[in-house]
Amino acid sequence: MTCLFKKLMRVECKVKFKFLGKFVGMAEYATHKIEIDLTGNDNIAKTFLHELIHLLHPKWEENRVLAEENKLWPRLTHKQVYRVYRKLYKDALRVK
Repeated sequence: MTCLFKKLMRVECKVKFKFLGKFVGMAEYATHKIEIDLTGNDNIAKTFLHELIHLLHPKWEENRVLAEENKLWPRLTHKQVYRVYRKLYKDALRVK
């Protein structure tokens, strides 16, 4: 798990918060942009982690991404969750 987490923390991306309708998050591999909907989203850090997995493994289907997210998220330490939030904040600041 630690190896995947380290790889996810190195993914370069830009984050934008916007209303997405039926989705809580969306990743675009070509531009490495992630969009997150804050309305009705109970865990934006977990959503961000999910979208990072999509960017790291663009050919994976949704079921596999969900499986990896559900294995990784509960095993993260408080420090690692903090790092996810910190990366989310820093990557959101990159958007112009």
